[in-house]
Amino acid sequence: MIRNTFTSVGFLVSALATAAYSCSSNTTGSDTSGLGAPSTTGKGGGTGSGGTSGTIGNPTGGSGGGGSSGVAATGNTGSGPVINPDAGQADGSTTIDEDAACGTGKASATLKPVNMLVMYDRSWSMNECGDGNDSPITNNTLDCPTLSRWDLTSAALIKFFQSAEAADLNVALRFFPDDTPGCTGFPAAGMGFPPPGMDAGAPAADAGTGADLNCDIPTCAMPLVNIAPLLADPAPTDAHEAELVAAVASHAPPGPEMPNPNPSTPTYAALGGAEQWAVTYQMAHPDGQAVVVLVTDGEPYGCDTSTNNIARLAADANTQAGVLTYVVGLTGSSEAGLNQIARSGGTDQAYFVSDGNTATDDLLKTLIAIKGMALSCDLEVPTNDESGMEINPHLINVNYASGTNPATELGYVENLAACGSEPAWYYDDPNNPTIIHLCPSTCDSVKADTMATLQILAGCKPHIVTR
Repeated sequence: MIRNTFTSVGFLVSALATAAYSCSSNTTGSDTSGLGAPSTTGKGGGTGSGGTSGTIGNPTGGSGGGGSSGVAATGNTGSGPVINPDAGQADGSTTIDEDAACGTGKASATLKPVNMLVMYDRSWSMNECGDGNDSPITNNTLDCPTLSRWDLTSAALIKFFQSAEAADLNVALRFFPDDTPGCTGFPAAGMGFPPPGMDAGAPAADAGTGADLNCDIPTCAMPLVNIAPLLADPAPTDAHEAELVAAVASHAPPGPEMPNPNPSTPTYAALGGAEQWAVTYQMAHPDGQAVVVLVTDGEPYGCDTSTNNIARLAADANTQAGVLTYVVGLTGSSEAGLNQIARSGGTDQAYFVSDGNTATDDLLKTLIAIKGMALSCDLEVPTNDESGMEINPHLINVNYASGTNPATELGYVENLAACGSEPAWYYDDPNNPTIIHLCPSTCDSVKADTMATLQILAGCKPHIVTR
């Protein structure tokens, strides 16, 4: 049977990605994922609370000196509202069946794609033991009987690229410090470390000393693995997945056994390069959402170490092109500094993953949730069917289904203010509609439903919800 009125293949919302969907254009990048608030002091301590629709992470806080860190991503036990597929609208509407809809063609309407650059720390501190204990150095070698922080977190990065939740994500990858291509923050020979001009607030290079600090932002803007879409099929069919996994596997951080090790963490140059790449990509691809994900385990060391100056890079990219900057802090990172960068980048707070036997799963869930947060409960109104025939954007209906349950119609309301609590949607501009927005409560329901499917049907007047 040919369904000539089905306008959009429904999208399946996965357990973790949908737990992080952002539903309101007024809160783009805000935490509705259940990742929870970051810790407030030190490492360890009591458990923080999760978000409104799940507990993808519960960063913890407590007393303790040194860098603060929390435990992220401890589950997916959200309890947000769920639409009852068998319930009709308040005024007794019936669902428009896709086979009986009066449309005459089939078209596609999709969510805005996410275009992500992961900027990942590979400074030598990533060789620290991943069990939370100090790693003594014996004969210039880190004496760590357990898996290192790099071992644990790089495993999460590989699993993320291989996961079903990352399918359809456009992703690029860059490490720092790294010299392929250069983004090292390393001083010129004989300068010592740190060389002159590296005090907090100093410029990225100090012309007065002639030091080559390798803090060139355009160089750091060159991805090691260029952006391309991940597929649902695994590698080697998914060649991009294979390239990303190979890059992670071949870029373990250098350790102190090197004759001339580089202890720098050139966060300023690395984030500056990531933001430059993201701004350029966003302007060239306005139909998508450019996202920077900064993952680091240490405070800036090398290049400009001023948190204000580093955060300004994220703020400028957000203001200039709407780039979202998500920040993940590993053990050893500065909570206050990373939170400032995240807020400046339009994402409210950083998320923290501590060393320990759950670090791999914690980081994996956090990365999946970030991918979801970069999406929105918005669908583009199709303009033409597959044959090229124009679709009247005023004749649109949206159905929702959960698993194998019968679909129910989402009613139409005039604007966000009219949403109320009934399952509903509205146009960005009723006179010239281009985007279908799900109402906030409807979006909350969809993101809490691991088997949600949406269908867009064209050709019939939408059912109007009356208040």
